[in-house]
Amino acid sequence: RDERLLADRIARGLAGAEERARTIGPALEDAMARDGGYTDLLLLRDQIGGVRTAVAENMAATLGLRMGFNALDGD
Repeated sequence: RDERLLADRIARGLAGAEERARTIGPALEDAMARDGGYTDLLLLRDQIGGVRTAVAENMAATLGLRMGFNALDGD
């Protein structure tokens, strides 16, 4: 049950980030020029960060994987 909830959380997070990215569009300069564009980019960053956290902290443990330094250094 917990694994299904985690999978759903990750899938919803990715779908939400994908939808937000589509509304922002491919040109970051255009997004930054729009009212609220910077906020949209910050929200997208936060959505992606939430998914990354769910994967790093929850999914990896569920699968018995350890996250190494290179996975967590931000590159």
